[in-house]
Amino acid sequence: MLIEGDVHHVGINVADIDSSLNFYCSELNLSEIRRWENGERQGKLDGLEGNSDVDISQTDAEACYLQVKDLFLEIVEYRYPEADQPLALKPSNVCGRSHLCFEVTGIGPLYRSLSEKYEFISRPVMSSSGGLMVKCFDPSGNLIEFYESEESLGSGEEGSVKSIHHLGINVPDIDVALEFYQETFGFDLVRRYEPQLSVDPFVSGLDPADAVTEIAFLDTGNFELELLEYPDSEFVHLNEFDIGRAHLGFIVDDVDQLYARYNDSIDFLSPPQTSPTGTTVIKCYDSYGYSIEFIDPGRWLEDLGPS
Repeated sequence: MLIEGDVHHVGINVADIDSSLNFYCSELNLSEIRRWENGERQGKLDGLEGNSDVDISQTDAEACYLQVKDLFLEIVEYRYPEADQPLALKPSNVCGRSHLCFEVTGIGPLYRSLSEKYEFISRPVMSSSGGLMVKCFDPSGNLIEFYESEESLGSGEEGSVKSIHHLGINVPDIDVALEFYQETFGFDLVRRYEPQLSVDPFVSGLDPADAVTEIAFLDTGNFELELLEYPDSEFVHLNEFDIGRAHLGFIVDDVDQLYARYNDSIDFLSPPQTSPTGTTVIKCYDSYGYSIEFIDPGRWLEDLGPS
């Protein structure tokens, strides 16, 4: 791999952090690790769409880390600046949106429990890998997938989350996205296929003509990134503060060294920035505007996650 670092977290923007914590913690039993407001991580975010040199201390935001096995889910509520997209995007094939997949046990009991309170697109159906999958919307409209492997089915276990299985992103041209992630970051292609008898229309609530045409999975080192090609779908760019925007966060040993080494080949939004707590961050966009950040945690995250 060109980038030597593990995925530390997946981040999603939400409309309300309290209702989100109720969903992810009370319903899915994820553990809240740390919660903070913007004043605790002051600095600048350069290159934001329409908001260049936005000072974090000028924003009104709150965030929280939730632990999911050896990774973290970061949920962020931006109260100011106001989101351009008032809700996460529907339908599910819009290019520019993403979905987060949890691997679970007891997908049947989990579905029956959650479907009484939250919007599901379908009942659990067979996935291409032989397990079962189902998709729903969290309280903010973020698309969430639950997947249970074929080996786990019939175990009789109550519904529970085992891990974050993957982050999926919708793209209009899978070859363009693959070129970025393979050539720029050195991610390994795990599998690529054209669904023959796609369950996508059913689980995603789409007409068959609008279903995914090709899928690819990439190995980042300790995580999988799924690319889904919807060539005829509308493309909507989500800004940094929009509800429904997702990002991948990699933890690396030396952000300054990474920036010096790859600045000519990767379009970083700014030089490395260090907060008062010692966390150093750089961020870039992929070929379709999805966010990727690299962090050297310093003191602030010294007790969190993979090193």
